[in-house]
Amino acid sequence: MSQQSRNYTKALYGFDAVVQRVPSDAWDADSPCTGWCARDVVAHAAGVMNAIETMARTGENALPGMPDPGDDPVALWNRSLDSLLEALDTPVRSTDGATTGSGSRASTTSWRSRSGIRWGMHGTSARRPVCRRT
Repeated sequence: MSQQSRNYTKALYGFDAVVQRVPSDAWDADSPCTGWCARDVVAHAAGVMNAIETMARTGENALPGMPDPGDDPVALWNRSLDSLLEALDTPVRSTDGATTGSGSRASTTSWRSRSGIRWGMHGTSARRPVCRRT
């Protein structure tokens, strides 16, 4: 595992620790992200992870969506995290069948490096719902 992948995985687990600790009655509380509640922040984070998972599995660029967290944003997060980690752990094979790395398609590299920093910011948004929702 590269240092970049290791850092990215640590950032995911840091955000996971925050998500797992949000009280069930706090998901609709305002976050520091204007107009978003904690539930919205987790839905956005899950959408980014789903896009990175798609890129890791297919090698194709994918834009993040915003999945509906429904009544259980933790379940959405858990599904997205598990799927992404599985994709990143899956050996990638070139067209000739040679292993080229674990979830290391070139298109995922820039996403992982940029979003690793953002997991810390989003963790603050999920755990510190202090801004007014518009």
